[in-house]
Amino acid sequence: MKAHSTALLLLIPAFAHTQDLTVSQTFGTGGDILLNLTPGYFESGSEHALTPDGKVLIGGFCYIGGGPNTFHTTFVRFDPTCGNLDTSLAGVGYVQRTFEGRTILRGLAVQQDNKIVGCGMIAPDNGGSGQWPGVFRLKPDGDVDSTFNGTG
Repeated sequence: MKAHSTALLLLIPAFAHTQDLTVSQTFGTGGDILLNLTPGYFESGSEHALTPDGKVLIGGFCYIGGGPNTFHTTFVRFDPTCGNLDTSLAGVGYVQRTFEGRTILRGLAVQQDNKIVGCGMIAPDNGGSGQWPGVFRLKPDGDVDSTFNGTG
């Protein structure tokens, strides 16, 4: 009986002190970060990493449309406390890169020097035999880091 009473006494404050889960209006614009990056549509924004300075980097790939070779990587970096875009990334807080006709991001990491490392699939076209795994690196400002394997 004593064990049940102690557990009940510990749980009552937890239930009585529940939080109201609402969207913070101080984050981004009214609680959202909305970007219109291309005339196409965003396929995936599933990769993310925390930068050494506490920013959040989200990456994925985007299909622009109009042809078979129009996939590119997309990166967005923002401050998680207020939702402001980090304009040190390409001057606007986001950047899009294509290394071949098709570049699809499947993994993302940020080095201690804030360089962005991505991996996925790189291909000149839709043909299965022309697709290969790819690893690339961007500088902290989003430019291709050509010191990485000579091509970035």
